Amino acid sequence: MGPHTHAAGLDLERCGDCGGLFCTSENFQALLTTDGTESLDTLPRAKGGSEHSDSLDCPRCTKKMVMYRYPPQPHIRIDRCVDCLGVFLDAGELTDMKRYTLLDWFRDLPYR
Repeated sequence: MGPHTHAAGLDLERCGDCGGLFCTSENFQALLTTDGTESLDTLPRAKGGSEHSDSLDCPRCTKKMVMYRYPPQPHIRIDRCVDCLGVFLDAGELTDMKRYTLLDWFRDLPYR
């Protein structure tokens, strides 16, 4: 992980390779509810979702992170540490979470 990013009163870490963000569970909630935090996304989201295929090691405690679907938008998959509850967002995921569009609504309909 790269240097800490301080924005909107939040302490975040950015991956120097992929541009993803790591934060605590509390800061994750603040990222979602604070206006303008999507500007922290420096790269567009990769087509097809996550840029990594294997589970990540938590930057804080080095345990394996688990990928899960973000409930309000199931097409988004987030990495979360089951030990320290840290959250890793791939580049573009924060923006995608904060900008729920009509296309997202259709994409999240159950497949029949």
